[in-house]
Amino acid sequence: MTLALGDMAALALSHDPAAALAQIEAHLDLEPDCPEVGALHAFALVLTCQFDAAAAWVPASDDVLAGAVAGFVAAVCQADVPCPGGTLEPGSPYAGLHAFVAVEAAMSAGQIARAEVLARAAEPELVDVDGGTYWAWNRVALARSLAFQGRFTEARETIEAALSDPRRSAWPAVDRIARGVRAFVAAHEGDAGPAGDFVLRLRAELPAPTTYLESAAFVLAAFAEQAAGRADGIDELVLHGGGGAYLPRYQIVDRVYVYEVLVESALVRGDSTAAQVWLERAEGLPTEAHDMAGAAVARCRARLALALDDPATGVRESELSGQRAALVGGSLEVFRSALLQAVASRAQGAPVDSEGLEQIVRLAASTGARVVREWAVRELSARGRRLRNVPGQGWDGLTDRQRLVAVLAAQGLRNREIGAQLFVSERTVEGHIAAVLDALGAPSRVGIGQRIPVESLVDSRAVDLLTPRQRGVAVLVAEGYSNAAIATTLGISEKTVEKHISDLFARLQVQSRAGVAALVRAG
Repeated sequence: MTLALGDMAALALSHDPAAALAQIEAHLDLEPDCPEVGALHAFALVLTCQFDAAAAWVPASDDVLAGAVAGFVAAVCQADVPCPGGTLEPGSPYAGLHAFVAVEAAMSAGQIARAEVLARAAEPELVDVDGGTYWAWNRVALARSLAFQGRFTEARETIEAALSDPRRSAWPAVDRIARGVRAFVAAHEGDAGPAGDFVLRLRAELPAPTTYLESAAFVLAAFAEQAAGRADGIDELVLHGGGGAYLPRYQIVDRVYVYEVLVESALVRGDSTAAQVWLERAEGLPTEAHDMAGAAVARCRARLALALDDPATGVRESELSGQRAALVGGSLEVFRSALLQAVASRAQGAPVDSEGLEQIVRLAASTGARVVREWAVRELSARGRRLRNVPGQGWDGLTDRQRLVAVLAAQGLRNREIGAQLFVSERTVEGHIAAVLDALGAPSRVGIGQRIPVESLVDSRAVDLLTPRQRGVAVLVAEGYSNAAIATTLGISEKTVEKHISDLFARLQVQSRAGVAALVRAG
């Protein structure tokens, strides 16, 4: 029976929670006092949006799985912040389910940084459990936690691992949520196309959403459209997914987030009355102990206050929003709150905090949060300030993967070649390169090689083997001279310069001018 019950949990996640619920309830009639069966029943009730029935369940023992599911139910159905639970015995058939509910409870409780830690810790043991279903869900959860921390380049790389897995056809529900996460990430990176594509496909796939996971896809679609700057149709989208104005098919916390989307949409239309209604709905939800939900409500108040010409309230509420989001690692919301506070401060006529805005620009650039970066740059411009042409956070501000991409780019590898070497998509490499350029303050790929610490570069001894003329050409290439400028400087023809550069590529074993620059810098 144990294996059968485990299969039912995987079925609920990957395909059909209603069918799984029916099978679990048959077992419940046979073993009403079994803690595992009770836990699975509550779990399936959540997935079929029967939140009140799930919340009424109380585990009858101190069983580890039952305790973990109880925490998940409390977070989803009541916006509670559960305490960390215990661990299962090695080899437990419920390892995948336990990992899923632990990570999702942290996400639903708004404990974004903790969710990342749990997901990373669980990943190795989930690769082959139940055909990879739980591993895929874990990757999706990890990508979501990275995205809410504003780390979009890492989030894209993480979600692509799930979407590129050949087993994805066996996980239709997982696949749909993964595509939603990718659309959300792409929109924040400045690519609005995937968001629109996801919305169109979602409507075709789910004309009548009925389950927790189906409705969650509509939340992601709304977030992606919001990041893409498209308000048209977003109200209908989230109301359809949530089952009406009171959003009964969304978990409690998602209702708050969706009401924030509706508040913003109403204010874009200039309808402050509708925005006030949606805000009151959000304020009426039981989220007092939930920092991420509280941050969202405070942002709603700040936006409405600005629309009603009350910048003092806007400053106060946006500052509160940032403080609460920072408590649980919600860095993306910290960025958004800080920018909203800057808008409110400007409306008050307060002096500009250009250093703070530039810091947001640099942090957003290094993590791929292009939409946030552009908002900060616009706010600087609105204050009559321009972003100073200085390096971002520099080499120390890059992730290990970004540093590796920078070194490979400096060696002259093209994006496609870097992607093949690192087993990531060309689009992911593009995001890394953009972050590297911003962080190093480099105007082009050639400039990367000039700004990487010498000790991080490849062996430069090959430069010592160049002839004096070749070395002279190499130095001018590294300084950004064009072939025509090199020819003029050295008093030789452009054709001769082309020959020297071809020889440089061969002798230095690089494939571009950026590779030449890197080795000259190292030497």
